[in-house]
Amino acid sequence: MGVSLISLGMAGSADAALVGRLAATPGGTDYQAYYDEDADLTWLADANAAGVMNWVNANNWAANLDIDGVTGWRLPTTMQPDA
Repeated sequence: MGVSLISLGMAGSADAALVGRLAATPGGTDYQAYYDEDADLTWLADANAAGVMNWVNANNWAANLDIDGVTGWRLPTTMQPDA
């Protein structure tokens, strides 16, 4: 089960414009993350960046994630309790 990561922000519209952040390739044609302007969220491009893990380990991994100096990552939350 893959887990999406987000960095600080609030929920927003499903049709938000995404802007590439943290270029993964020279020239910025591929990105490590995408910023959702409407939701004010940054999504990690590879939801399976650390492989499959349980919820506790995924939370710890996200809390310590540092991508080119960008920190403050967390797992997304849902309306129903996450297990």
